[in-house]
Amino acid sequence: MKLVEFYIFQGSFFLMSICVYLHVIAIVIKLKKEKGIGALMIRGSIIFLIGYIGWNIDYHFCSEMNKILNPQLHAWWHVTASYSCYSLLVIVIFDRSKILEKNPKIKWVYIILPYVGLSDESEQSLPPKVMSSAEKEVPMQEVSVED
Repeated sequence: MKLVEFYIFQGSFFLMSICVYLHVIAIVIKLKKEKGIGALMIRGSIIFLIGYIGWNIDYHFCSEMNKILNPQLHAWWHVTASYSCYSLLVIVIFDRSKILEKNPKIKWVYIILPYVGLSDESEQSLPPKVMSSAEKEVPMQEVSVED
């Protein structure tokens, strides 16, 4: 029974991963003129594959690997899969920011961690906020307290 559950998990994880990946590929195709998006997709994909290969080595050759030096490849799978998912999420955030006309740019922390930076131009081009009457500021009135 455990083996059946394992393969059900593997199949469902695989299908979910493919669906997400295809959606992000569609976004990358749409954003093909944007600098750094394709490279981020490739980087995330390669890191995912490295982790997947490591996990499979760990799964199939666990007893032999542990005799040598116990490399914890399953743990590295979680690290690489998380980083890859984060990279794909950055692409989705970039796309959403582009739709909202926020002038997004892919930026990096120490060439390792990508994030979406928004330029100052987008804030200047936004129309002024229209406030409802309930949101309008009401001047404070001084209240004197008599003893």
